[in-house]
Amino acid sequence: MASTEPKKTAEKAEDEKASADLLSKIAESLKAGTIKNVVVLTGPEVSAAAGFPDLHSFDEAMCARLEKYKLPFPEALFNLEYFSKEPKPLYSLMREIVGKKLAPTGIHYFIRLLQDKHVLLRNYTQCVDTMQLEAGLKPELLVNAHGTIKGSHCVRCLDRCDDKVFAEHLAKGQPLLCPKCKSPFRPDIVFFDEELPKEFAEHVPELGKSCDLLIVLGCKEMVTPFASLAFMAKPTVPRIIIAEHEAPDVLYGENRPTDMYWVNGMEAGVRRLVEAFGWGKEYADLLGKTGEKGEEQKKA
Repeated sequence: MASTEPKKTAEKAEDEKASADLLSKIAESLKAGTIKNVVVLTGPEVSAAAGFPDLHSFDEAMCARLEKYKLPFPEALFNLEYFSKEPKPLYSLMREIVGKKLAPTGIHYFIRLLQDKHVLLRNYTQCVDTMQLEAGLKPELLVNAHGTIKGSHCVRCLDRCDDKVFAEHLAKGQPLLCPKCKSPFRPDIVFFDEELPKEFAEHVPELGKSCDLLIVLGCKEMVTPFASLAFMAKPTVPRIIIAEHEAPDVLYGENRPTDMYWVNGMEAGVRRLVEAFGWGKEYADLLGKTGEKGEEQKKA
């Protein structure tokens, strides 16, 4: 029986050459100013690289972490009816998370660099930690599709709470009750069966109209309607998909000649783009070192 290894090796070499050619063309277009509306989609893997867990992924590790809270079922954590009666589990989990000293990684600073180069149209994110803002991204360029942990409102009367006061209660794991109706304040995270924030729908049309380069970072899994964003750019628009390990099925088999995959680590993938675009010095300056901040943080 003939070995298939030479064929696989040849196919891999061909794919790598095609990716290198595509990346070279993208770099040339950025330099020429013909690419000027980059859209970045970021997923939970970006947060995980900074130590912030995927709150909506109820895998084996997450379920084990939630056992001590005696939830009727894992998803109850973001079930509004359950939270209204039992807010303590979510507050306790958030205490574990916000109590850590988390900081943006090189991935966040790459998005900031796109902004500084005046080519970032928008960053749509499934992440809820807002670490992009800590990296210096302007709020108007960030669409938090699944909300954030920074703000809060009452589950009943919808009154808002001072962000600093709410953050203090999260840090203590102590539920904060509304002074008006005595119902708990909830973080501005999108709970199950809730609609996405209105800003999501407001900005989405720009993908089809203006996006000329789409970069997908850390979206191992994307749920609808966020998943639909990857298909809204015109068919001729290059799509760069960067993942930590295996290729994510974010394109549902709809591959285009202008698609490029990098599945050998997000930090490495971002550095490859930076080098190809000729932005190495600016990137290193943003990190404050030599571009290794994200990697060092993961090892800490």
